[in-house]
Amino acid sequence: MLMTEKRKNVSKTLALLLALAMLLAFFPAMASAATYGDLEVSIPSGENVSLTYVGSSGTTYTFNVTSEIAGYYPSVFSLQIAPDSGHSVSGITATNGTVVTLYEGTYYLATLAEGTTSTITITSSGGYTYALNCSQPDGGSTGSDSGIYAFLPAPGQFVNEGLTSGGWGTIYTTGQTAVKDLVDSKATTGVSLGFFGGYVVLDYGTPTKDAGGNVTGGIYNDSTNPYGVDFILYGNAFSGNSEPGCVQVSKDGVNWYDIAGSKYYDSDTVKNYYLTYTNPTPADDGDYSYGRTQTTYTGGVSYTGSSSGTVTYNSYHNHSWFPLYCNYFTPVIQSLGALDKTSVLPFADYTRDTTNGSTLTLRGVMLGDATNTQTGNYTFGYCDVHANGSATSTAYNPYTATASTTGGDPIDISWAVNSSGEPVFLDSIRFIRVYTGAKYMNGVFGEISTEVCGSYRATGTGGGAATTDLVVKDCDVTPYTVVSTSNMSTQTINISDGETHSYSILSAETKVFLNGTDISSVCGNTDDDAYYFDVTLTSGQTEYYQIITQNGTESPYITLLKFVRS
Repeated sequence: MLMTEKRKNVSKTLALLLALAMLLAFFPAMASAATYGDLEVSIPSGENVSLTYVGSSGTTYTFNVTSEIAGYYPSVFSLQIAPDSGHSVSGITATNGTVVTLYEGTYYLATLAEGTTSTITITSSGGYTYALNCSQPDGGSTGSDSGIYAFLPAPGQFVNEGLTSGGWGTIYTTGQTAVKDLVDSKATTGVSLGFFGGYVVLDYGTPTKDAGGNVTGGIYNDSTNPYGVDFILYGNAFSGNSEPGCVQVSKDGVNWYDIAGSKYYDSDTVKNYYLTYTNPTPADDGDYSYGRTQTTYTGGVSYTGSSSGTVTYNSYHNHSWFPLYCNYFTPVIQSLGALDKTSVLPFADYTRDTTNGSTLTLRGVMLGDATNTQTGNYTFGYCDVHANGSATSTAYNPYTATASTTGGDPIDISWAVNSSGEPVFLDSIRFIRVYTGAKYMNGVFGEISTEVCGSYRATGTGGGAATTDLVVKDCDVTPYTVVSTSNMSTQTINISDGETHSYSILSAETKVFLNGTDISSVCGNTDDDAYYFDVTLTSGQTEYYQIITQNGTESPYITLLKFVRS
C-alpha cells in the first residue's frame, strides 16, 4: 500500500495530514454528525497529546489536552475542527497568551504560552462552546531544557551515520539518551547539516530577566555588549576551510528574520532559494528501526527547485545520504518528539512516500559564491567560518575578522532584516536557526556542509550605543545633497530611469563597510578622501546599499539605502 505522510509549510497548510484512508481510520466520526454539538474537534495522530472529554454543562463541552508521554507537554500542537454540514466555527479565543491560528481548511495550529496553563475556547455557529484545558509546556525540545528545538540535515555524507554511537554529525549522544548540548556550551562532536538548507534550531528559552536585570532566558539585543555582539556560534572551521552556515533568528518560532551577513547584499546571493530533494530508494523510508543506514544509490540524491542537480556520493560514506524517516522524522527520545519539526517550521516541507520516493524541501538564502572553502570570503554574519580557538562567551570584533581569526563567529541581532532585506529591530530572541547556505559539491571531500559545535550568549561590557560621523552625499546635484540616515533605518532614494548618480561616503570611524566590503582604508571624513559608488536603475529595478560604521568596542551604526526608480 502507498504510505504517504505530508509535512508542509505552516504558511500553506498545517502538516501531519495523513493519507485519506488513514485519516478516516483516525477520525471515523468526521464522516457523520459531530459527537458533541456541531463541531468535531480532534488532535491528529503523531502529536503525542490527545483530547480527553471531561463533561458538559448545557451547550458547553469541556476537554483536557492530555500528554501521552510522562514528563512532556508540547508548546505547539495541531487541531482539526471539522463542522457538520451547514455549520461553521464562529470564533476561537485563548487565555494567557496562547495563540490559535488557521492554516488551511479545518486545520489549526495551537501555540501555547510558556510557563502557564491556558484554555482554548471554540464556539460554533450553532451556539455550542468547546473548552480545551491545556497544561503549561514542559520538557523536551519544546522548552529551554535541552537547548535543541529542531534538527534536520539535508542529504549529505554524514546523514544516517553514527546515529547510535553519538558520532560526528548526529544530534544525539551515545545511546540516544540525550541530545548534544549546544546552548551556552560546546560539544566534543558537532552536528553536520548536509547540503543546502539542512538545519539545527537552538532554543534559548523565553526571553526573561530577573529582578536584578540579569538575563535568565532568551538572548537580548544589547548595545552595551562588546561590539554589539549578542551571541557566538562555534562550528568546525579552520583557516582555509570554511563551510558557511546562514543564520536566522526568531522570538516565537513562527516569524523568522535573516541575519544579513557580509555577503547578504551581493549579486551572487539569492534570497528565497529552495531545493526539493527526492529519496532515490523509496522503500528505505518504510523502515521504522532507528539507526538504519539503508541502501547506497551510486547515482546520488537528485534535487529540483530554484536549480536542479545531484548531491553525489563518495565511497567514504557508503550508505543512504537521504535523511530516512526512521532516523529523523520519528521520536528517537520520546520526551523530545520528532526533531524535524517540519510540521511547524516555515522553511521545511517533508512528504513520506515509500513508492515514488520521499521528498524534502528546504528554503533559505543561498550564497552563490560559496564554491570553495576559503575563509576570507566571509567576514561576519555566518557560522562555521572562523576557527573556534577556546570556546567562550567573550566576543572579538566581527568587523576586524580575517582568515586566521579565532573565537568562533560572533552575531549581532541588529543584523536582522525582514523579507525585503531591510533592518528590523528585535529587542530579544528565543530561537536561532543555523543552516547550510552553500550549494556545492567539493570533490572527494563531499558537499560543503555547515557544522555546528556550540553557541554562547555573549557577555561583557563594551563601549555602548553606536556613535557615528557618517555623511552620505549625492554628488550629481549642486550643491551636493546630504542623504539623511539614522541607525537601524531604511532611507528610500528615487532615481530617474537611466540616470547614473554618484554618491560619496564619508566616515572616519575605525571600520566602515559597504554591502559587506571593508572600505575603511579609503573612507575618511573630508571630500578629498571619500569613498564613491555609482547607482544606475532601469525600469522596475531596486538596489540596496547597506552601510555599517563601527568604532572601538561600541555597537555598530547600521543604515540601508534603498534606491528605486522614480
